Amino acid sequence: MANPPVYYPVFLDLRDRSCLVIGEGELADEKARGLEQAGARVLRTPAFDPDRSNVFLIVAVTGDPALGRRIKEFADRRGILVNVVDQTPNCGFIAPAIARRGDLVLAISTSGKSPALARKIRQQLEAQFGPEYGDLVRALGEVRPLVKERLNSFRERSEYYNRMVRDPELLETARCHGVAAVRSRLEEGLQ
Repeated sequence: MANPPVYYPVFLDLRDRSCLVIGEGELADEKARGLEQAGARVLRTPAFDPDRSNVFLIVAVTGDPALGRRIKEFADRRGILVNVVDQTPNCGFIAPAIARRGDLVLAISTSGKSPALARKIRQQLEAQFGPEYGDLVRALGEVRPLVKERLNSFRERSEYYNRMVRDPELLETARCHGVAAVRSRLEEGLQ
């Protein structure tokens, strides 16, 4: 028996990349929406069409393992990333369960062993990390150029960020007052 894959987690920039979703129904629609939200140019086809090989990534929704294998072999020959939903052996990559809070993206994977457990953990993380974390990330991103301008060394910037994100009042500020108030606290922390 071959060793199971050890996955390398990565976030892909799909802006303006062609991605193909094969299949129909609610799950195929969900996969297409996720790709569109990431900025991909999504092509849809109800059935596998080998003429559609000029894409960066394929997501296939099919209950047919033989078809899943054909799609995987096709994609592998052309260097196309491929995910055949719920057929881990026919995947070049697997998609995690995702919890989003603005630019904070928490991705959970069980390496394809239990999508149900990954969804459960995602729900727990969504309850633990509220919308205020999205505001905190946004404010940190907005103040970043100023931090680079005022603090010359990597060590100084690292110490500043570590001090700020450990400040329990910063998250409370995000929760109660929003991005502008957090940005002000971050700028005050540079003094």
